[in-house]
Amino acid sequence: MEQAYWLERERDAIANARAATFVDVQRIHYGLAHRYSIEAANAPKGVRRRPKLKRNLSEQLTTAFPAKLPPDSFPL
Repeated sequence: MEQAYWLERERDAIANARAATFVDVQRIHYGLAHRYSIEAANAPKGVRRRPKLKRNLSEQLTTAFPAKLPPDSFPL
């Protein structure tokens, strides 16, 4: 997933360089594309998946915030 991110940034930088009219701007974007390709080569290739959330919002809230607290949870 991280590698895909850097490859997408590289593609965008190359597209911006090709669309640029000034040579200096092209150099900047090609430099960024080179940097992004190095980042992509060093990035992990595995895809990380997000954990599935519960469908019901009330279930999420009740597991995150219990309805009743123990009597001694807030000392006075």
